[in-house]
Amino acid sequence: MTQSAFLRPSELVKPGDTHSILTVTALKFGTVNEAFEEGKRAYAVQKYDDAVKHYTCALEALQTDLSSVIYVHRAAAYEMQSKYDLAAADGQEANPHNNAVCPDPYFAQANALYLNDQMHDAEIVFQRGAELVPKTFPQQNMLAVKYAQVSALKNNQNQHLSQLLPYEVLSRILSQLSIMDRAHLGMTCRFWNDYMFRKWPHMWHTVNLQKDFPGMGIDFVAETYLEAIDGTQVRELHLEFPDPDFDPYVDMYEGDNFDEVESEQEDWGEPILDVMDHEWSGVESLTMKHHDKSTFKKISKIIKNSIKTMTLNNSDRHSNYGVDILRAAQTFSNLQTVTNYLAGQYSSPIIDYLKDTAQLSNLKLTSLYLPQQLAAIDQICQYAPALTSLTINSSGVKDYSNVLESVHNFCPALETLNYNPKANQPLCATHTQPSPTVRGLVSLTIRPSTIYSEKNVNPQLASMFQKANKTLRTLSLHLDMLENGQFHALDILAQSGAPHLQTLILEASKTCSIGSQQLLHLLLACPSLVDISLKGLNFWHDSIFERLANLTQLRRISIGWLSRDPKAPAPAPGQDGLITGQQFELFFKHAQTVYDFTYSRPGYIQTPTTDFILQLMAAVSSSNIRTLNLFSTRLTKETLTRSLEYLKHSKIRTLKICVACALGDDEVKAFASMRCLTHLIVHDADNHIKKNHIYNLLHEWQRPQMLLVDIRREGNRKYIKALKADAALRDNYKTTFPSQTIDTR
Repeated sequence: MTQSAFLRPSELVKPGDTHSILTVTALKFGTVNEAFEEGKRAYAVQKYDDAVKHYTCALEALQTDLSSVIYVHRAAAYEMQSKYDLAAADGQEANPHNNAVCPDPYFAQANALYLNDQMHDAEIVFQRGAELVPKTFPQQNMLAVKYAQVSALKNNQNQHLSQLLPYEVLSRILSQLSIMDRAHLGMTCRFWNDYMFRKWPHMWHTVNLQKDFPGMGIDFVAETYLEAIDGTQVRELHLEFPDPDFDPYVDMYEGDNFDEVESEQEDWGEPILDVMDHEWSGVESLTMKHHDKSTFKKISKIIKNSIKTMTLNNSDRHSNYGVDILRAAQTFSNLQTVTNYLAGQYSSPIIDYLKDTAQLSNLKLTSLYLPQQLAAIDQICQYAPALTSLTINSSGVKDYSNVLESVHNFCPALETLNYNPKANQPLCATHTQPSPTVRGLVSLTIRPSTIYSEKNVNPQLASMFQKANKTLRTLSLHLDMLENGQFHALDILAQSGAPHLQTLILEASKTCSIGSQQLLHLLLACPSLVDISLKGLNFWHDSIFERLANLTQLRRISIGWLSRDPKAPAPAPGQDGLITGQQFELFFKHAQTVYDFTYSRPGYIQTPTTDFILQLMAAVSSSNIRTLNLFSTRLTKETLTRSLEYLKHSKIRTLKICVACALGDDEVKAFASMRCLTHLIVHDADNHIKKNHIYNLLHEWQRPQMLLVDIRREGNRKYIKALKADAALRDNYKTTFPSQTIDTR
């Protein structure tokens, strides 16, 4: 028995009730015959207009009166078969315009809806019948009584639901609804209106105008939904308006006080302001995009005493706009963070911005993203002594040595320096209340978009390492930035020690000449490493693998560009450039804590020999590796088949490989024999894999755990996806798969 059937009293409506109260139980052709005969007589005396009128009346009577009677009787029969959907449909057909004065169609439709657990719809039909059926019908009073009973029952049912389910469970279910759906539910009846708008304090915690009400006009959203929301509960508000045509040179503030703004443009934020004016005074986080000055001023007044975090994005504003915002923010008693996206404001304007904001008392610049080349990087750092996070787009800012020297000299509180090639994003400045304690540099990433080494950054890096060796947690460097053959900065870090370093990423081109002894000394100085990625040539020795195996906290390791190109020059004297399968055997024999391993090779290095790959697979098969990534290493048919033989008894659950062949019966059976495999991700290098290969694999897969297959082609733009799992496991995936299905795109 369903929960709704359990809550629905059976005596209110029972199968057979519709037939027992039908008022018309026989077909009457008298009206049709009478109109038809009148039409014939009119035709005989050449009154053709009257003839057409009488014939039309006969047709209408035939199509309405008679069909309605048949529909409601068939609905009664469907009702006895428990085919309530069909019964409700026939009841609707008997009254297509919802204006019948006969009670039969209303009973037929409403009874079927009620028995089908569509209580709200049944209530509406009973109500309409009670209003339209004349009181000359005895059934009119029955319709009114049924309407009152169903209304009361629906309210009781909702109360039962809230009693049967704990508050936490019901809240979790309702939290999956969008803001718009929550508002709709709150408008269905008194119970849900009271529950959604009054009894659930966290219902309206976050309101996102674009996400929650996509494609709707501001006026409609404000009047229909926002007015119904309990504004006192809103804590996080996201407002994105259409970008208006405004005058960017009208001052919004004067000193620390709001100044009235006169503008001829339409105040398109007015509908929002009307809703917020009285109740929305508890907003703690505000995000606004494309707002006009008047709207921001008025909203700020409403949330002045509650706002803690503010994010503003106005790409077309003049250079003083962000400064004006921060000046006004001085009057906000609880404001802790202001983030300004200042697109188009570079070089001199950003210096002026920093000069002005440096005088603010409670908020200091703590985070900055620089997207383009700035000649005055040293001045920027001078005006940002509280800076804790600096992100620089290395595609646009390439003066590495000057950047490192400036942040070292002028930014003592800096914790994160991220020097990465990034997409072109607006300049972003975040002001917060600075922390009274200084942690030191925690994360350093320097990865240029292209090799650019006009200046050697060894001295600057060495100074930073000497100061931050005890605090550094993450270090990611491209070694080609250092002067070839001179890695003094890394030697300094090795001598000073980095006891808390957890992530180490070192990458170089094929000309890198760092020695294995230098790398070994660095690894010995970093006992807490958890994640290591090493890419380059000519710095490998057995001692490196021994040290890696002895790192007791190591969990993930990525090794790339390790085999020497036969056409490349031999390693320089004193350097160890070759890597062998025996070294992997040495590493995996002792590295019991590593569960994620990646081996990669670039396109300019030839395909590895079968013996090398098989030695690697043999070493992995006896290890604790759960994830094996060979996505950039092409495997031929012979190498793939023999490799999978090694892996079938391994602990690998996720396998990422690159194949240059079709999947024949041998390969399919080899994949299916891997006892722990759950995720197979294949780079189909030459587009050999077809859907029938995946069908064969799913057919061969007889293990209890699921198998998710992902075949990728042509730079991951095309793929084949497949899943084989029981129903319980499929429910854990947002994408719904049948028990054995393939999705291709």
